[in-house]
Amino acid sequence: MTGFRHRLLPAVLLPGLALLAACGGFPLQADPERSAELGRPGTTSAPSESEITARPELTLRQRPDPAAAAAAASIEAAAGSAGRLPGDADLDPARRGPEVLQFLGIRPGMTVLDLYSGGGYYTELVALVVGVSGQVVAHNNPPYLDFAGQELAARFTPGRLVQVERLTVPDDGLQLPPKRFNAVLMIDVYPDIYFADGEADGRRVDGRRLFAEVYRSLRPGGILGIADHATLPGAPPEVAGTPGSVDPARLRRELEAAGFRYEARSDVLLQPEAAGVAPRYPSAQRGREGHVLLRFRKPRD
Repeated sequence: MTGFRHRLLPAVLLPGLALLAACGGFPLQADPERSAELGRPGTTSAPSESEITARPELTLRQRPDPAAAAAAASIEAAAGSAGRLPGDADLDPARRGPEVLQFLGIRPGMTVLDLYSGGGYYTELVALVVGVSGQVVAHNNPPYLDFAGQELAARFTPGRLVQVERLTVPDDGLQLPPKRFNAVLMIDVYPDIYFADGEADGRRVDGRRLFAEVYRSLRPGGILGIADHATLPGAPPEVAGTPGSVDPARLRRELEAAGFRYEARSDVLLQPEAAGVAPRYPSAQRGREGHVLLRFRKPRD
């Protein structure tokens, strides 16, 4: 009978003691080294298998997203590819192609439109990321094509970038298939439409119609990424109206009016100037802030 009581006592008392500790009845002894590690600024600690078993929410908070990790690896591999056009890698510190694609969520297998793609720096990097299971449409209007013709001839030599479809149409002739694209890029081109529907190729550009076409071409949940030189808040009108500049607040209002949802802003394109790297478009105009990168999304519902 005594042996039975000895076995029964821990079974009854231990759960009660645990409950008392959880309710604050007496303090538990902390591991000083573990506490110091967790309290160190900027330090995270991967959960142990026993912690994951006891607290399943840790897997959602601390375990990396496999798809995001695979996308980041694809972008890193694309940036380091020996097959890139000679000279493109030298542009990375200023144009920040890998960081831009990471922010916009470009992944293998996507279908992406590079609108007004110019010489194709971003087109090629996107093509290497999406791979042969994806597709890229490189759009230019006739003036852009004339400007970048020599660079494009080298970029699209036979056998290169087989997953890229080239599309050359005037601004007012752009017609895109509905719900085709996972993402649309507009890099250093928004002012061509932004300023009072400015003229291009001798014709007026209908900005509202153009962005309605882009919206229609995106799949639900698709991304629109826009990067351009931004004006400082409160900059005088003559600066905000300078070609090559955009007012991010106005841009956001106009795209939200077109149905897009604003998601995030990145200042990754501001870093090269701060680090002493020559900016892509040097400017001495008063009121310039530097390049800004914005991400919008077409709602899923």
